[in-house]
Amino acid sequence: MKVCIDIGHCPSAPGAENSHYGMSEYRFWKSYAKLLVNYLNGYGHGAVIVNRETEGGGTGMTACVRACNEANADVIVALHANAFNKTASGTETLYWHASPRGKRLAQCIQTQMVKALGLPDRGIKPITGTERGGAQLRGTVAPCVIVEPFFIDNDADYETALENASNLCGAIAVGIANY
Repeated sequence: MKVCIDIGHCPSAPGAENSHYGMSEYRFWKSYAKLLVNYLNGYGHGAVIVNRETEGGGTGMTACVRACNEANADVIVALHANAFNKTASGTETLYWHASPRGKRLAQCIQTQMVKALGLPDRGIKPITGTERGGAQLRGTVAPCVIVEPFFIDNDADYETALENASNLCGAIAVGIANY
């Protein structure tokens, strides 16, 4: 199976941030996406990283969806992190509401991420076109999920993710393999 790994956001729009640690979603996942690919390769899956910084087609969602589709992958996993009020905590995975395969992929990955991080299980969330992530989830050809393993603006969640980053990448890979 071929997997497209989308590093959420880009340097000019790095996504949610932890102001205490000076870390953004983009920088966190840019550091760990290759580790995830290594785990996937260990399971016999090919993987390609879509990096909005270097794709050359732009940094917006239209360019992101195009790059994900051009990867001709069997599944797409977009790497993100939540933010809300510096105290919200937990792990969730988003999928397109009308995609049974996306729902199954989301559940497989969610189960493993919760085991790896031990944060509250916020569940899998069906997303429609008007909700955050809807454009990517709707626009991709292959089943696509958006992982939100932790709240980056919550210091304890971020510290947990950082301390367990290797386990988190391994968990995502196991979830994909289980799918």
